Amino acid sequence: MPINTMQNLIILTVLLLIFSAIVIVYFFEISTGFVFFTLSILFLLTGLIETKEFLSSFFDETLMTIVTLIFISRGLEYNRLTEVFRNLLLNGSKRYILFKLNVFSLIYSMFVNNAAVVSTMIGILRGRYQYQRPFLMSISFASILGGMLTLVGTSTNLIVNNLKMKSGFPTWNLFDFFMIGITPAIVGLIYLAKAPLRLFGDEDTKTKEGSSIFEARVSPDSKLIGKSIEENGLRNLKKIFLGEVVRENGELVSPASPTHIIQKNDRLVFVGDKEDIQSAEILKDLIVLDSDSSYLLKNVNEVIVSDESDLIGHTPKNAQFRSRFNAVIISIRRGDKVFFKNIGEETIHSGDQLRLVIGDDFKKSHANDLSFVHLEKKAETNGMISSLLFLVFFICILFLNLFGLLSLFKGTLIVLVFAILTKIISVNSLRTEIPYNLIMTVGSAFVISVVLKNLKAPELVLSFILPYLLQMPVFISLFLFFLFVIFLTEFVSNAVAAGIAFPFALSLANGLSTATEPFFLVTAFGASASFLTPFGYHTNMMVFSVGQYKPSDFLKLGLPLTIAYIIFVYVSILYKFDLYVSL
Repeated sequence: MPINTMQNLIILTVLLLIFSAIVIVYFFEISTGFVFFTLSILFLLTGLIETKEFLSSFFDETLMTIVTLIFISRGLEYNRLTEVFRNLLLNGSKRYILFKLNVFSLIYSMFVNNAAVVSTMIGILRGRYQYQRPFLMSISFASILGGMLTLVGTSTNLIVNNLKMKSGFPTWNLFDFFMIGITPAIVGLIYLAKAPLRLFGDEDTKTKEGSSIFEARVSPDSKLIGKSIEENGLRNLKKIFLGEVVRENGELVSPASPTHIIQKNDRLVFVGDKEDIQSAEILKDLIVLDSDSSYLLKNVNEVIVSDESDLIGHTPKNAQFRSRFNAVIISIRRGDKVFFKNIGEETIHSGDQLRLVIGDDFKKSHANDLSFVHLEKKAETNGMISSLLFLVFFICILFLNLFGLLSLFKGTLIVLVFAILTKIISVNSLRTEIPYNLIMTVGSAFVISVVLKNLKAPELVLSFILPYLLQMPVFISLFLFFLFVIFLTEFVSNAVAAGIAFPFALSLANGLSTATEPFFLVTAFGASASFLTPFGYHTNMMVFSVGQYKPSDFLKLGLPLTIAYIIFVYVSILYKFDLYVSL
């Protein structure tokens, strides 16, 4: 077989594998990091990438900078300043509150990881606004717009900047994105402030429990007395499950342990569909009480499954959720849908909102577990002065980087050490908060970019369309490529979208014999432009279930914003690089 034919076959196989990975992540809800890390290992084993290049992708300075920025964001997320923000933001009319929330989210996201920003905003809203639908989707969109204004605002910008430097081009500075991103950001804020409120969701939608809670008492002559929950067959009921046990003296056993010994007059709190009570034969030995269930389930907590969670793609039963977290899932909310039957067999997805019956040690033991975003925020332990100093110190370090006096990685490392020394961030929390999924995702994005570049895959693909593009003005090719990146990021994480798109951006610019910078910029701006679905960006997934949204809600609110974003980013780039002269 001719060399060129073999090379082309390898390229087509690699492209097919990348496409298959995207399909698996999108349709089967398997962890992005796991899928693409597996693909990266395959590329290494087949010799498509050298060991040195592979290792440097996962121990890259930019990747370490992203990780340290996430740690810093955690320190900023839990501090006394949050209460100050709460009082400033949640006063006034609904429209005014919405506008303030969006402005704060946008500005905050310029310097802090936007997942931490959205998590903070959920904490600010929770307790003040039980029905958060009018606010959460808008906050997510505003944080995305804000993240695009600086180099550190989103990991996408850092990833594209890294790939750009490795290709021999100069690095971007902290505010090199600002002049291009500020117009679409302002337009986006105006749109979100003026859009019909029905697009944000119905604020009067009640928060449904999504489960039936009922109580049964153990009679003095019950056959269950003296045996454990497991021995009595109460451990693996099919359609209902036992959440808590209340002793006759008021002692609470929560969640109910399989080894708990049933005593007379114990009150057993079950969760499930009350119509399914008769399906459990064991309940014939219990007295089902017709009582108000509102006071039941004392130790209830709510969390969101983060995109870092290793629970994604597993059922609670397979993941041994109860024993691992000392907690029982009583309902799973996914967008506007609630699951409470056969919970043990329901596959967990990223963004799921879990309602849990928790043990006394849950909040302490799992407060920093990256599997969850906690809706009931942990108490802020940092004093007002230390929190303010930390924020000011972080901003000063960023400006030292802006003037070329300190590298971004060294600067963020200094801030992290400062936070540890001042006990704003604990060493123990760092151990539990290492974002393994993000490391695998970003490292894999670098690997994919290297493999595509080494194989010259973009050149092969573009060879079919370049003759047609050469007959058009450059600005049309730029626009079409911008649309391609935006389309790609709706189906895969922004990091992977940037890793795939960058080598194509470089090859396309070289093939058209034009400046590369506009194509690099549309790669960065396009990879973060996820406003159409809840699945393309982690902040959208965070608010998807809490806000009880449908996927169509994102399309309704996000489509006009996407169109405006495309127009104003595109026009700003045309103006900056004088590409409009060929119009």
